[in-house]
Amino acid sequence: MTDRALLELAARAGNVEIAFNNYKGEPFVRTNQNLPESCFVRPWSPRTDDGDAFRLALAAGISVLIDDDEDARCVTARYTLPGRFSPNSRLEDFRDHGDDKGAAARAAIWLAAIDIGAYIQFLATELGKQSGETG
Repeated sequence: MTDRALLELAARAGNVEIAFNNYKGEPFVRTNQNLPESCFVRPWSPRTDDGDAFRLALAAGISVLIDDDEDARCVTARYTLPGRFSPNSRLEDFRDHGDDKGAAARAAIWLAAIDIGAYIQFLATELGKQSGETG
């Protein structure tokens, strides 16, 4: 899957409206919803930006738990898929991110958001098939 497709899935999870720069293909978001639709003015990178990752976690309903003791040094992103009751989680070890808790947290949020976005896309596809079958 391409970076762009992954970004689109993550954005879908948080209901984040993004547009891609035609020159470099970088994602941008509108900082003010009152601006015209063509005004996407701030880069969006939840994989590398703490603020974007935090806003994505809030919007997508992702809880972040940090376990920093001798036995386990990891970040867990917990989430529940739409229409489901049992929680899911993504776990990232600090050591896989150079002992950077922030990088591990961003990665866990990023992966959880992709899971959620993929599930939302699956539901939309299934609903489309059902409506096509009955209509």
